[in-house]
Amino acid sequence: MHAASRALPKRPTFTSAAATDPVSSLAVYAARCERDRAGDHSRVSAKPQELVPRRARLPAQLGSVLTCSGPATCVGSGRSHAEMTDAGFGGSVRILRMRRRWEGPVDFAAEGLLDGCEGDAREARIALLEQLFADGASLDEVRRAIAEDRLVTLRVERVMTGEGRYTQRQLAELAQVPLNVLLDFRHALGLARPDPDDPAFTDHDLEAARFLGRLLGAGLPHDELLDVSRVLGRGLSRGADAIRGLLGRRFVATAADEWELALLNTQAADQLLPLTGPLLQYILRLHLIDQVRSDVAGISDMLAAGRMPGSRRVVVCFADLVGFTELGQRLNVEDVGALATRLEEMTSAVVEPPVRLIKTIGDAVMLVSNEAEPIVDTALRLVASARGAGGEFPSLRAGIACGIAVNRAGDWYGPPVNLASRITAVAPAHAVVATTEVRDAARGRRWRPTGKVRLKGITGEVALFQAS
Repeated sequence: MHAASRALPKRPTFTSAAATDPVSSLAVYAARCERDRAGDHSRVSAKPQELVPRRARLPAQLGSVLTCSGPATCVGSGRSHAEMTDAGFGGSVRILRMRRRWEGPVDFAAEGLLDGCEGDAREARIALLEQLFADGASLDEVRRAIAEDRLVTLRVERVMTGEGRYTQRQLAELAQVPLNVLLDFRHALGLARPDPDDPAFTDHDLEAARFLGRLLGAGLPHDELLDVSRVLGRGLSRGADAIRGLLGRRFVATAADEWELALLNTQAADQLLPLTGPLLQYILRLHLIDQVRSDVAGISDMLAAGRMPGSRRVVVCFADLVGFTELGQRLNVEDVGALATRLEEMTSAVVEPPVRLIKTIGDAVMLVSNEAEPIVDTALRLVASARGAGGEFPSLRAGIACGIAVNRAGDWYGPPVNLASRITAVAPAHAVVATTEVRDAARGRRWRPTGKVRLKGITGEVALFQAS
């Protein structure tokens, strides 16, 4: 077993598969834990046919137990929870939340829930199934989770979502928000549209629906709130995917079997999930402060010129990988994705305010700043970083333009956006190329003219200069 996994609470190991007395493995587990806490470490075994966990060393207290007629047939008889010693997150964590919600005995083997599991893997599956059914999972839920290869995450899904109490229709009525508006906002967040009469939603969903109602009641435009929801949905989806990948890789390397992997997932959700709200609020506040400060410089000009809200003078930069299309034809999908990820990582490493990374578009990144010189410096550092990456990492090139653009839902639109994109397409590898206006605004850099060019969709010739 992996060294790190030895610190985990051990799952029960069964010595008999044909027990006749209704004694659960978890019942014996609980008894042993009680005796351990009292200082009595003798073996808990009244009858040789009972299911006796050989490694029942869990520092926990189970308030009530399950009764089983064997390792594959269990029925619940009470309510309890256990506090297990943490496996790497610090402190104690609530792991088992057993609720009386059984529909009757479940024969794991007869229901096909143990198919393909042998030896230790079978024992681990049995222990996990007992916990899932003790938590109140239905047979259909468990079957679905096995079919979708997500049995080890089912417990954490249940911990995170809680018990469904409301339909979307009820949420809309209680929050005084039109049902179609509530469904639109859920869809804008990147989530599926549910059946309005499916009672799958919790008090957290009701709180969010009421918050939406307050925003609408404050007079914020419906369409613009939808735009913000789309931006938040995209960003938080990527953040959740990154966190899931980080923890998933660590847990798979640490856990010895399904039971331990499910335990680690549940511990992570129990300890880390409550921290995410304050952390996200803190990060959002910092970004809002930074952007408000950046916007102040352009407010007077915007008011004097009578420009529309959201529009201002900005400097836009695109940087893309040279020859990415050809690379995509000879590399597998994973390697192509890795190149795009590496580009985003490189960009994040060199970007500092007032420059902002707006988005990644496959093989390209888009940057925006309210000042020319910082974005030129950032582009030069990014190109140099790609050049020094070595291996098969492609060359990078960048194009920069400035002008009046409009911000909508976190993205930018307007002439400088189109112009910067067109300049990037004609820039040489390893080069940062910009317009006359950018050159004049970034006098701290050295520039050399590269000539005038005609660009698709741009009227007239454009004089370009390469920065160094």
